[in-house]
Amino acid sequence: MTDSPKIPDEIARYIDPYYVESFGEMPPLPAQRMAIGAEIAPEFTQVAEEFRALALYSDVLDKKTSQLLAFCLLVSRASAGSYWHAKAARKYGASWQELHKVMEIAALMTGVGAMNEGGQALIRLWKEEHADKG
Repeated sequence: MTDSPKIPDEIARYIDPYYVESFGEMPPLPAQRMAIGAEIAPEFTQVAEEFRALALYSDVLDKKTSQLLAFCLLVSRASAGSYWHAKAARKYGASWQELHKVMEIAALMTGVGAMNEGGQALIRLWKEEHADKG
């Protein structure tokens, strides 16, 4: 396996309209996952990205709601991905109160550990958004 496998166009086509559009950049973990998946299992990687796009970007739920749900579920699992979905939810109009409420619901349903992960994600995002305001 090469150090930096080329991501085939069939997989790379998901980067800009979904990851970069939502997060403002391509997060490191999915970028690395796509690269290794393209090398080892390109068909599965393409199907997985299509599945992700269909689940998160549809005409059934608006983007803000989808990202709030993703944030809630990832907070519940103590996943570092929760930060990225909180960031996308903010981009699509979620208030700080909505993000905190989602974290509260996750804590109610899965335990107070969700508050630690969610709090960590919100603190990071808060600092980034307020860095320019001195």
